[in-house]
Amino acid sequence: MPKITYILLVGIAGMFLAPFGMLISKWAALKALVDANPILAVIVIFGSAATLFFWTKWMGKLTTVINPQPNIEKEVRAADWTSLSILAVLTILLCLFFPLASTVLIDPYINSVYHTVISMEQGNLLIMLIMLVMLIILPVILMISVTRGRAKMEYMYTDAYLGGTNTRKPFKYFGSMGRVVNVQTENYYLGSLFDEKRIFKIGVVVSIILLFALSVAAGVHFAVAGMVGL
Repeated sequence: MPKITYILLVGIAGMFLAPFGMLISKWAALKALVDANPILAVIVIFGSAATLFFWTKWMGKLTTVINPQPNIEKEVRAADWTSLSILAVLTILLCLFFPLASTVLIDPYINSVYHTVISMEQGNLLIMLIMLVMLIILPVILMISVTRGRAKMEYMYTDAYLGGTNTRKPFKYFGSMGRVVNVQTENYYLGSLFDEKRIFKIGVVVSIILLFALSVAAGVHFAVAGMVGL
């Protein structure tokens, strides 16, 4: 499903940029640790490196074509396509206009609560801009490669990553005691206990109520804050 792969890559790449992936929190923690004791900063760097390895490895697995598979994207519902596409577009827009959103929406609130505002340096903003360009380029390159491969049938098929225990046959690996085991991926949904359709309807109603309540609470808060300021 190449189109869903594009969307997943956008979401994963967005984890490397502000305001996602707790990037601002890590930046603040790293700066505080460097000012206090540079040795402690190694702990944060190690954790970030492990996270980077995890997401990068996942991106590599998503772009890996194991063997010819039928395209089942037609089975994806229109509602799912709509929500996924909106999330992908909003991820790119929010990463692109994060400084503007921070200045207009976040900084006034922080200033009203803490009476001070801390802004990121221009160098850090430039680094995030470069990473944003890479965020956009990656799905575009994949789209071009898939389109050309589809036209010329030049896909490079590889074996699934199975921790180095692959056999010469696809989707088989050496298990314990040297046994050859088939690769299987299964889920256990407990459908008899959790009715997905009923839970979906309840979730939609509860989510709408919560969003409405939060919107009203935010409006009242800003209205009261504005009256107090006057």
